[in-house]
Amino acid sequence: LAALAPGWPGEGSPRSGLHAIDIGAAPGGWTEVLCALPYIGSVVAVDPADMDPGVMACPKVTHLAIRAEDVAASTTKPADLVVCDANIDARDACRLLILPLKDVVAPGAPLVLTLKLKRRCGAGGIELVRSECVSLLSPAFTGFKLLWLFANSRNERTLIAFRAGGDCAGAAAADAADVSIVGEAAGHKSPASPPAAV
Repeated sequence: LAALAPGWPGEGSPRSGLHAIDIGAAPGGWTEVLCALPYIGSVVAVDPADMDPGVMACPKVTHLAIRAEDVAASTTKPADLVVCDANIDARDACRLLILPLKDVVAPGAPLVLTLKLKRRCGAGGIELVRSECVSLLSPAFTGFKLLWLFANSRNERTLIAFRAGGDCAGAAAADAADVSIVGEAAGHKSPASPPAAV
């Protein structure tokens, strides 16, 4: 996460006891990753579906079997990190899952959102989805950066952003560089020469 969001959670050693929200969490892949991070103190897994029992065995995890729009009424602790890998259209994820949470996300907190793309999307289609997601999430979030990670399939990208109102160095760095796409470091072909179908 430090590589995805430079400057977070702070200079030097990460802070401890950070609070994360995994939206669209079931069965719990991201939740399990978050539980293993020493600086994450608690994880709220939001999904009406059941979580994997092994993931729920982690004492850091609380499962809220509710919809995203109901989270604000169920928790008062601001999130220091939000992740979302829900298997729905990226724009629907922004509208239905991320924006309803904005009031429970701390200023400067990073968002790590997997963009689910259609098959044979192409570079133009990827840029269209990215720009529409940025438009939907602004101005609640800022410092947008698009990555093509090793963990992403050919039909996925990862959008990084930061809750507006904070002073996170990662948001400032992303703003200065606008939006970048990283592929070669993750073992993909460079998006500067994208495959015919992605």
